[in-house]
Amino acid sequence: MYLIGGYVAVSFGLWSPSYAFLSLSEDVYFAWLGFLSGTVICLGTGSLIGLAFLTEGDSRIHNELSILFSFIGFGFGAGLLRMTYPTVLSSLL
Repeated sequence: MYLIGGYVAVSFGLWSPSYAFLSLSEDVYFAWLGFLSGTVICLGTGSLIGLAFLTEGDSRIHNELSILFSFIGFGFGAGLLRMTYPTVLSSLL
């Protein structure tokens, strides 16, 4: 809602924020949305990794693929956290 609504409002001149819209270093709302999304992605994929290791599949292909894609998703979420944490941290302090 923030991305589409904000883009339409900025495009039509209905809203002109004092910061660069959709900038990870200046747009605090966008950085918080990214930070929370990265947290949810890391928690979800981390749970899938833990579940795959706890079930101890017999090295079947679906178990190996789920672990692989969970690690890829975890890296994506961690990268998103890494890009947004300076802005989020500065908004808290």
